[in-house]
Amino acid sequence: MTKYNGVYYLQYSVPGTQSRSHCDGVYTSNVPIGPFVFCPNSPINAKPCGFVTGMGHGCVFQDLSSNYWKADAVTILVTNMLEYRLAVFPAGFDGGGILHCDTTLADFP
Repeated sequence: MTKYNGVYYLQYSVPGTQSRSHCDGVYTSNVPIGPFVFCPNSPINAKPCGFVTGMGHGCVFQDLSSNYWKADAVTILVTNMLEYRLAVFPAGFDGGGILHCDTTLADFP
């Protein structure tokens, strides 16, 4: 869970870890114990095609320069159906407080 401007962002991983459609969704609340509301831009990270796919089981964190990042287990699926790598993507919040994650360069080392 991440707190930003008084809002709690509860992130969860959808079922289907071995699937290319695996991703993380988000719910929001003004209190840490809920009730939570489904975030309209869920999932916040999804990449069903390309070399790297199936992003999930991640977390959002802030570095020492106050930049937000999202670390995820990503599916490679080259040697077997449970082949994963750790990937880190730029993340953040827009002016409306919507959590986002940029996976544009996910296929590049």
